[in-house]
Amino acid sequence: MIGTTNQAAYRSLWVVFLVVFTGFLTACGNQPDAEQTAMSSHGSEQQAVAPSARSTTVADQATKTTAPDDKSEKTDEIPALVAPLASSSTTAPVNSGSVSARSISLPPQDDCAALSGWSAFHERLQKAVRAKDTDALIALTSPDIRLDYGGGSGRSELAKRLAEPKRALWGELEAILPLGCATDDGLTVMPWFFWNVPDDIDPYTALITTGPDVPLLARPASDAKTLKSLNWALVVIKGPFNPADTFAKVTADEDAAGYVRTSQLRSLLDYRLIAENRAGEWSITAFIAGD
Repeated sequence: MIGTTNQAAYRSLWVVFLVVFTGFLTACGNQPDAEQTAMSSHGSEQQAVAPSARSTTVADQATKTTAPDDKSEKTDEIPALVAPLASSSTTAPVNSGSVSARSISLPPQDDCAALSGWSAFHERLQKAVRAKDTDALIALTSPDIRLDYGGGSGRSELAKRLAEPKRALWGELEAILPLGCATDDGLTVMPWFFWNVPDDIDPYTALITTGPDVPLLARPASDAKTLKSLNWALVVIKGPFNPADTFAKVTADEDAAGYVRTSQLRSLLDYRLIAENRAGEWSITAFIAGD
C-alpha cells in the first residue's frame, strides 16, 4: 500500500517537474522572438525617423554649402560680386511677388565720380569700349580678373572672349556704361542698381526697365494701348524670360500688369563690372554675369 502510495507520489512529482521544465523551455524558446520583436519595433521607429534625419542632414549640408562660411569665401575670392543681392540669392526663393506689392524705381546714379582717380579711369574705359580696343581694355584690367563662376579668369582669357562674336562682350560692356556706378568700401560696380536693389527682391524673377519712359502695354503688340510709363522700374516676369521674344509679360506694381519689349528689360544678374583701387590705381577685377 505504501509502495503504491510512493509510486503515485513519484509520478506526481515527475509530472510537476515535466510541467515546470516544459514551461522553462517554452519561456527560453520565446525569448529570441521577444528580442526580435523589440528589434523590429526599434527598426520601424528608426525608419519612421530616418526621412526626417536625412532631411536634416541634407539641410545641414545645404547650410554648410550656402551659409556664411561659403558666402564669405566667395566674397573673398570675388569681392562684392554677390553681397548686394546676398539675402535674395539663397537656395530658398524669396517672395517673387515682393516687387508687385509696391513701385520701385532705380534710375542710374554716379556715386563714383568723387573717388580719387576714378574719372580718368572711367574715361579711358569709355574710349576703349567705344573703339573696341582690346589692348586698351586689357591695360585697365587686373591680371587676375574674374570672368565667371567656373574658374574663368585672366587677361588672356578676356582677350580671347572679346574676340568671340557669340559672346558679344563688347556690346555687353557698351550697355553697362550708361547704367551708373555704385561704390562700397573702395570697390565700384557698374551698373549702379546692382548694389542698390532692396534685399527682399528676388533677382531670378525681377527685371529692370532700361529707360525713364518705358511703355507697359495692354497687349504684346507695338500698337497696343499704353497702360503706364515705367521709369527704371523693377518688374516681375510672368513665366520664363526669353530675350529672343519681342515682348515679355510682367507685373509692374499692384495695379499694373502688361507687356514690355524685351529689348527694354535687363536682368538684375546680367553682366556687371567690378573695379578696385589697388595702390592708387584703378583696375577691373571682375567682368561677370550670373550668380
